[in-house]
Amino acid sequence: MTSPSTTDSVAALIARLREAGGDKYLVWSNEHRAWWRPDRMGYTPLVSEAGTYTREQAIQICVGAYNGWQSECAPYEVPVRLSDAIECCERVTRTATEQTP
Repeated sequence: MTSPSTTDSVAALIARLREAGGDKYLVWSNEHRAWWRPDRMGYTPLVSEAGTYTREQAIQICVGAYNGWQSECAPYEVPVRLSDAIECCERVTRTATEQTP
């Protein structure tokens, strides 16, 4: 069940992500189990605090990370299309709202 304040914060997050617009990406760190912050300034577990990057920037971050995509292991960093992140947030919100009595 999602509380009104949670629903409001998700709605604000979706609005912020949509504002970034265009062909933007977030970067997920498997190593740190967190999102990259704006301007490559650390990590955050909150998608609402994640930085947005161009596709080229996101790929550079991921390929340049320790082990990059060269090993047979899972990559340390993964680019996530902003539009996909928005869709996931919207679906979670919709599902939670539908389950609220």
